Amino acid sequence: MVFAAGSIWWMEHERKKKDDFLAHLWPDTKWVASKFPVYFILGGALGKINLDGTDLHFIYEGESPIEQFIFSPDGKFILIVTKAELVLYDRKRHKIRTIDFLGPLVKEHKAKGNFRAIQWAPNSRGFCYELYRWSPYSSQDQFYFYSLKDQQKRRIKMFARGVLSLFWDKGAENLYYSQTETLPGSHPQPRHKVKIYRIPLASLEARLTVSFPSKSEVLKDSDLKPLGIDPYWQE
Repeated sequence: MVFAAGSIWWMEHERKKKDDFLAHLWPDTKWVASKFPVYFILGGALGKINLDGTDLHFIYEGESPIEQFIFSPDGKFILIVTKAELVLYDRKRHKIRTIDFLGPLVKEHKAKGNFRAIQWAPNSRGFCYELYRWSPYSSQDQFYFYSLKDQQKRRIKMFARGVLSLFWDKGAENLYYSQTETLPGSHPQPRHKVKIYRIPLASLEARLTVSFPSKSEVLKDSDLKPLGIDPYWQE
């Protein structure tokens, strides 16, 4: 009888501990396996470790500090952005390929630069990025497309400056960017003119596709889909 009472007390004690634990979890908590790999930056190295602390190793080690790393949509590749280079890591073959570098002037601290506006294609067969360099005397920015199939980068021909980023369509056939200007005499409620430029992968040359008035400077899906553009926004 004492044994049964003790068992009931222990079961109730354990249930209460479990309820207390669950009460402290966020509603959007996601459970993962203990062997789930986590990637992390340590200076100029990109490391990998399982959540249970096993299988710690570094998949990339370089001289320059790593600023960020970006997985391809299919998870097979990682773009590693350092203060000097843009590097591609093939997770299946465990191979490293240098895509681009900022150049000797940046390395010698005579100029500054970075890689930005990196966008993977939805099909993971390539990506675009901007190489931006500047000094007290001049600045230079250029967008490129890199094809994993050809293993080559190609310059994107754009005639507009100040483009912050490009975006893909879901078919991975075109890149796009927008430019917005405020129409004169539209105060106190400003109206804007939005221009959409399309960049086909076949030519990599930007062409004005459409322009339209808008109450907002922010481009939304509802603006693009009536134009036949199905955008892909990378998370």
